[in-house]
Amino acid sequence: MASLATIWGRATANRKVSLPGCLAFVALGVLIIAVGEVQDWGWTRIVGATVISIGSIAAGALIGWSDPVRPRITYLISSWGKAIVAILTLIIVGPMLIALVVAFGGLIVGGAEADTGLMLIGVLIAVLLLGITLVTVASAFSLAMRGLWRSRPDEAGETNGRHSA
Repeated sequence: MASLATIWGRATANRKVSLPGCLAFVALGVLIIAVGEVQDWGWTRIVGATVISIGSIAAGALIGWSDPVRPRITYLISSWGKAIVAILTLIIVGPMLIALVVAFGGLIVGGAEADTGLMLIGVLIAVLLLGITLVTVASAFSLAMRGLWRSRPDEAGETNGRHSA
């Protein structure tokens, strides 16, 4: 039986074949969900979402753990890194901010039947989740930017002590 490293080595060496296969898996999951919606089969959502998740995780692993396809793309991403981080932070944190605003709105407006204590707990939970989200996003982007900075070639064509291919 082949070891996982051997299998993974073959997969990353044959990325040109493996990556389209992963994307086909994602497309198959979307097709399963679409057919299920047309036929009114509720179970296809779970199956389709699972197939999409497997294809996406495999594609992300293939892209993330293999050698860079094009150093120019890595350089471009690292040079636009701060703008990318700002945009992605808004996209990721935006829904949490909306939930917090809605929770505060419910606490302020309230209503005759509204329990203020429960609404206050909801606001506190929203603030806690926003804080956790911000810390997670900040640490993930910090690690990503540090990795991109290390892989950025300098004027001599070296990448953090290694010659670029």
